[in-house]
Amino acid sequence: MSFDKKETFKMIRDNVNETDPYAEFIIYGSRARGDEHTESVWDILILTDYAVSLNKQKEFRHNLYDLELEIEEPFSTFVYSKKRLEYQNECHFFFH
Repeated sequence: MSFDKKETFKMIRDNVNETDPYAEFIIYGSRARGDEHTESVWDILILTDYAVSLNKQKEFRHNLYDLELEIEEPFSTFVYSKKRLEYQNECHFFFH
């Protein structure tokens, strides 16, 4: 089944909100830039207001897995607390 980009974005949003209605997420990489190809994954960064346990990471990923199967496109998902990301400055994301 094929979904357009906006529809997929909304489905990701709804899925993340089901897991944590206060979490924010960012789509980055080729999908965000608009230069994706047939082999591109959906790069998803999920940000929470609390320290993220391994179990919480698994919960987000597990819930998104069903959506991956439904839309037949792979996700690459990272889950961090906003404070951890800011404090350690671990990742650098470039938005175009």
